[in-house]
Amino acid sequence: MSKRIFFSALITLLLLPPTIYAAVTLKYFRVASVSSTAVHLEWETATEIDHALFVLSRADSENGGYQTLDAFPAEGDAVIGAHYEYTDTILVQDMTYWYKLEDMDINGNLTLSSQPLSVHIPAENADTPTPTITPTSTPTATATPEGAATATPTVTATPTSTPTPVGNSPLPTPTPIPSSTPTSTVTSTPIHTASPTWTPRPTATW
Repeated sequence: MSKRIFFSALITLLLLPPTIYAAVTLKYFRVASVSSTAVHLEWETATEIDHALFVLSRADSENGGYQTLDAFPAEGDAVIGAHYEYTDTILVQDMTYWYKLEDMDINGNLTLSSQPLSVHIPAENADTPTPTITPTSTPTATATPEGAATATPTVTATPTSTPTPVGNSPLPTPTPIPSSTPTSTVTSTPIHTASPTWTPRPTATW
């Protein structure tokens, strides 16, 4: 190769615009929550270099035709990343969707950021019901320091067995117990009273 041809090829290469690809360090791409009416997605980056935006797409199968849901301008840089999120509410119940995340560099080149995520949309009646608390008379088990459950008894007032008069009837009066002490009997003895007897004296005759 002559020097003229070599320099011509070198100049041509130098004049071509450089190809710049985004360097995005993705920490995670995941489903934050899912219900019969909404799918909440989130992802976070550690660094973003020459990054323009993210493109989020959805399809009915992993290799199906993906439709763009939204685009997210870059918020991170070469030092720190950023957090992104999206909520999809246009859903069909009891169906599986696939979500794909791509990053676009400043030249418009798209690169797959992560493997697509599959999400199954539950039916409305398959959502977890909220339990209803119904009070019962069952004692509540209380954990003791040793870890054993002890039932807490219910305190019930016990009535005192005090006799209650019925109507106007007086309270019963205890019957006295006869004493065994002998009672002295006084026998009346007739008292003879001496009556004076008058004896006539002799009459003196003068």
